[in-house]
Amino acid sequence: MEKAEKLFRDLVFLIRTLRGDGGCPWDRKQTIETLKYYLQEEFQEFIEALEKKSPEKIQEEMGDLIFLLLFCAEIARDEGNFSIGDVLENVKKKMVGRHPHVFEGREANNIFEIRENWQEIKKKEKVIASQRTLKEKLPRHLPVLLQVYWLTKRLGESTSPLKVMEKMEAETTKLKKELIDENQEMVKQCLGDIFLDLVNLSRFIKVNPEALLRESLMKRIQENFGV
Repeated sequence: MEKAEKLFRDLVFLIRTLRGDGGCPWDRKQTIETLKYYLQEEFQEFIEALEKKSPEKIQEEMGDLIFLLLFCAEIARDEGNFSIGDVLENVKKKMVGRHPHVFEGREANNIFEIRENWQEIKKKEKVIASQRTLKEKLPRHLPVLLQVYWLTKRLGESTSPLKVMEKMEAETTKLKKELIDENQEMVKQCLGDIFLDLVNLSRFIKVNPEALLRESLMKRIQENFGV
């Protein structure tokens, strides 16, 4: 643990050196906004390493993610917003609060009760943060498919997968008409609505749309290129 703590501190000071006077011009000009694309790319590479079950690649990609997250925290510190200490303190407090059966002596006899407690605590956390609107809560850091999944789940759109299918059928009929009429703007609108409904349908059948699309893409690549 002492070695890990020292390496953690060393990495923080390394980032400060890179961003300090006499450091790297590229690192100094970065913002959290510019780093989000690198974060998304590194996260996807981390997922791919997990899928390949390669400990070496998992370790490497995990390191890249940790570095970028620390980098973002240092930028936030420089801007006077928060520090990595604030981040760690917040997540520690949250996780301790979500495990009362470990830290508060609350009884939980099985995994089901633990999950029930977890959901109950999360609901209380949401009540505390209820002044924030759904729009403000939208996790914009996620890929768009997962943002839509998140939003439709909370809006509770439609009452069943069959209702979603009925809506999609109506929109598909409308899309065909707009294609025939060559109404480009309406075609885009109809297609966008169908995309949203497809994600909503995935919510009903409890399928992650991002993972499903990735799986289908890999299948298509295999079929066409054999790799």
